[in-house]
Amino acid sequence: AAGQWTLPSALRIARKGFRDLFSSELALELFGFDYVDARVQGSDELLRKLGVKDILLSDVLSVFEQHGSWLKQQSLEWKARFFAYIAVHDVPALIKAGLAKLPCVPTNTGDFVIPDQTSVFYPLSKGKKYGFEHELVIVDSELLEHAQQHSERVQNLFAALKVRRDDPYDLVTSHILPRHQGESWMTSEHKALIGHLRYVKDKLKEYLGGAAAAGKTEAQAFQALREGIWLGTKQNKDGSWLFNRADQLYLGK
Repeated sequence: AAGQWTLPSALRIARKGFRDLFSSELALELFGFDYVDARVQGSDELLRKLGVKDILLSDVLSVFEQHGSWLKQQSLEWKARFFAYIAVHDVPALIKAGLAKLPCVPTNTGDFVIPDQTSVFYPLSKGKKYGFEHELVIVDSELLEHAQQHSERVQNLFAALKVRRDDPYDLVTSHILPRHQGESWMTSEHKALIGHLRYVKDKLKEYLGGAAAAGKTEAQAFQALREGIWLGTKQNKDGSWLFNRADQLYLGK
């Protein structure tokens, strides 16, 4: 594509979507190959017989595996088009080839995490913050939204990469209650501790429904909250805000 002559084995056959993302110069820089010049006459079948290869799954995976720092520096629009490109291709084959074992899920901190090693959540509530989101790994919702404008299949891609919608019963039992065990809660920010309770209040119906589905009675579900969450009290001692369990507190006037 650069107008040079080279061995067929050093070239790739690439569809427009890939070439739009990776110019000849960029393909050479990242992957070490160039594309067959569009002016070359001959079918793809003939080119393959001469030794020209198609774009491989490993080429796509290498963007995450070998060029993660470069990927982070790309614009929001470029990354959105890249994820849309992946989404419209053979996602099951990419998963089988190891995509979920690579840092390929974008988070709201600008990093990419490995879905097989990290639980990633969609935002807990659209347009609302609870104050403990920093304790979770949240997907880059802005990037997701832009990518969906290019392809609706992006949602399926992120589902295949195990990005989770918050299940209130699961989140309470697997994150909030464990955070309030032992003494680790003492190092949590106050806004996070309050946020835990705000989340339970907003999602109480769903939490109770999940508990019932897990074989718990409503009384058992409330008991887990009552005995498991630290609540802020009206007491302040030497500048420290005192917390206690619900069954040790009284409602104020």
